[in-house]
Amino acid sequence: ITCVTTDKRHTSCNLFFVRSLKTNQQGINMHKNLLSRFLITALFLTACASPPPHGNIPSTANPREEISKLNISLDRAHDENIDVLARKEYLKSKKSLEDAQTDLANNKDQEKILDHVRYGQAYLNEAYQNSAGRKDKAMGLLEARQYALKAGASRHADLKGKLEDVDADVAARADDFGNTSTDKLSSLQNRYIALERMAMIETQLGSAQAKVNGASKEGAEKKSPLTYKKAELSLKNAESVISTNVRNPI
Repeated sequence: ITCVTTDKRHTSCNLFFVRSLKTNQQGINMHKNLLSRFLITALFLTACASPPPHGNIPSTANPREEISKLNISLDRAHDENIDVLARKEYLKSKKSLEDAQTDLANNKDQEKILDHVRYGQAYLNEAYQNSAGRKDKAMGLLEARQYALKAGASRHADLKGKLEDVDADVAARADDFGNTSTDKLSSLQNRYIALERMAMIETQLGSAQAKVNGASKEGAEKKSPLTYKKAELSLKNAESVISTNVRNPI
């Protein structure tokens, strides 16, 4: 804006007005920039915090059947080591299943129940996606885990806690197997192998061991020392055979 006048004070006033406009415009631009940054940050945080999209389950689906399907899918994922390869997503899926089961038992709204199942399936899909690039980096370790599970490590109370400890250590390293030393992977694998051996002995000889223990408490060592000693020796020999040939016990 150009002002031509003989009144210096008037001219000065107009110049002040121009400066004020410029200052106000700069302030407006600064606020716009700050607002834009705030909106971008908010959108980013929302994207990070948002759960995965719903699974494709129609509102007319039977909640009980959908819960059963998700339960089966989670069991299958466990058998495929997904629960250690992508533990965070797997546990979220399992929690969604439990919420759905609780709401079903309490006769809650059908759509709410199905929503839990939808989220559960979505989390499980995410777990499979995140596991895809991790399996090949620890094949021997994961195979040893499956043998331990098949031997019954998760079914025996005295071994279940030990299995959970190894699983937790493996899950903590799953997203960085590529940078985990061979010695560390071997150490974890050996822990699963030891669990497989202990589980096989428990499965094959648990009943026999219980009988020997019971006989000992009843004084069999004094009443029938030769018979007791023979039973105890047979049990130890059987343990030795299983330990040296875990996957093909006699």
